[in-house]
This record gives sequence, structure tokens and C-alpha cells, in this order.
Amino acid sequence: MLNIKIAIIGNFDKTYIDLIKQQSDYEVELYSKGDISTKDAEILVGIGFINEYTASSIMNSKKIKWIHILAAGVENLPFKEIKQKNIIVTNSTGIHGIPISEHVFGMLLNFTRNLFMFQEQKKQKIWKQQIGTELCGKTMGIVGLGSIGCEIARKAKAFDMKVIGIKKNKVPLENVDCVYASEELQEVLLQSDFVVIALPSTPLTKKLISKKEFESMKDGAYFVNISRGQIVDEASLIEALKNGKLKGACLDVFEEEPLSLDSEIWDIGNVIISPHLASLSPAYFDRAFKLFLYNLKQFEDKKELKNIIDLDMEY
Repeated sequence: MLNIKIAIIGNFDKTYIDLIKQQSDYEVELYSKGDISTKDAEILVGIGFINEYTASSIMNSKKIKWIHILAAGVENLPFKEIKQKNIIVTNSTGIHGIPISEHVFGMLLNFTRNLFMFQEQKKQKIWKQQIGTELCGKTMGIVGLGSIGCEIARKAKAFDMKVIGIKKNKVPLENVDCVYASEELQEVLLQSDFVVIALPSTPLTKKLISKKEFESMKDGAYFVNISRGQIVDEASLIEALKNGKLKGACLDVFEEEPLSLDSEIWDIGNVIISPHLASLSPAYFDRAFKLFLYNLKQFEDKKELKNIIDLDMEY
């Protein structure tokens, strides 16, 4: 047996642990979130919740070489301490596109085809036609053309939409009619009938979408956020909804979660709320552990890992 320990934080099905043991002779130990002992571990694996990797646990870990996050977001990691110890961090970018993109269009079709209105009419046994609109021919602006944004773009093309979007490195992308640079955000917002936020949460993206950005959007645009709540100034979003600037909003994430019972968002009629689950599906951990197993083989063979996080950029 190799003298290397993998510490997996969380309560996962034994099937996934057995898959790891089958691939290698590594010692695998499971830890609950409140019982983390990683001093002897070289590899840490977890979802990336705020209480999983603390600054003290990282500093007390003597052998740690690699942290793998079974999610896309890494904003809760103590990057100062991780950089100090020169630890490699990888995430699970690339596994979320299918469920999130389906969730986005599920919410949008609820609005455009008035499905939520008909559900209310059903409760009251009302037979009344309310003609909706179409996605066909409309412009979708995707702020963040990573793997999730690109999958949303692919599905938008199936609805015959025009797709534009923002990417840090301005390069042509399949299914995107025009790619804009980060500094051209206002131009994308101005053109878009549907604005979708698909960015990582970093110091640079915090409250990127605020009063100025909402004012730049088309009158009657729809706004979708399936990334992180901290990217959007919630007070400005509420104002844009209440004054009619936005026709509707589809929100899976919020500045504070769970969403406070006192939040005005609950009472705004033209808002669809889901409790931060757009990325979840029965296939989630199958995909997540498959990616980890690929990286584990790369680690064993001393080859470059997939989805390495830039510790300076924090994504």
C-alpha cells in the first residue's frame, strides 16, 4: 500500500469511495464536516463549503499537496494559507453545464409561455388565454462564457436565438454569434433580451452587476442568475424589478442564503426563485467523482491535473 492518505470531507455513498480504492492503493478516510483531521493527508477532497477548509486546518496539515473541490466554486477556500503552502487546487468545472442550462430554460419558458400564470389559474379553475412570447429570434447575453455559459449558448441556438456574451479572453466560440471582452459588458447588456450571469465568484466579480448595469439593460429584459449571489447588487436588482425596467428575473442564488424571510424578493410577482440547486441532479456525483478519478490518475503519473485554479485570480 502506498503511504499516501486521501481525506474526503462529507457523507458520500460508499460506491464512490470503493471506486477510488479500486483505482489505487491509497488510504482513503472519510470525515464529517465537523470532524476534520487532515494532518497526515496529502490529498483533500470535498464540496468546498465554508467550514470544510479553514486557515488553521490548512496550516496544521503537514503533508497536503492537492485540494480537489467537487464543485465549481472555490471562493470559500483560505487562499492566503494555500498559497503560502504552495498547494495545488483543482475544481469540478465542466460537470455542471447540462443541469444548469436545463434549469435556465425551464425558468425562462415559465415566463415566456406564461406557465406560472396558468398554474395559478388552475388552482382557481380559471380558463383564460394569456398569450406569451417566443425565445426564437431574441438575443441572449451570457456574462461568463465558460463551460456552463457555452452549454447555455448551445441550447439557446436550439431555440434559434442570437447569442452574444462576455469572455475574459476574447476568442471565437461555437454557438456564440459575437464574443465581447470584459470591458464591453455595457454593450452586451444593451443588446440582450435575456441576460444570464454565469461567472465565478472572485474579488473582481463582486457586485459586478449593480445599478449602472441594470440601467444599461433593455427595457423589459429578463435577468437570470445561476452563478453566485454576490455578483449582483440585490438592492439594485429589486429596484429594477419594482420600477419595471426588468420584465422578470430567474434567481437560483442570492447574496445571503437561505434567502431571508424579510427579503422583498419573495413578494415580487415577476420573479422565479429556486434554492441554489440549478447544478444538482442524480448524475452530479457520478460526474464529479469521475473527474476526480481522472485527476487522481494524473497525480499518480505526475502529469498535469485538469481544472487547476489560479491561486492569484482565485478561480
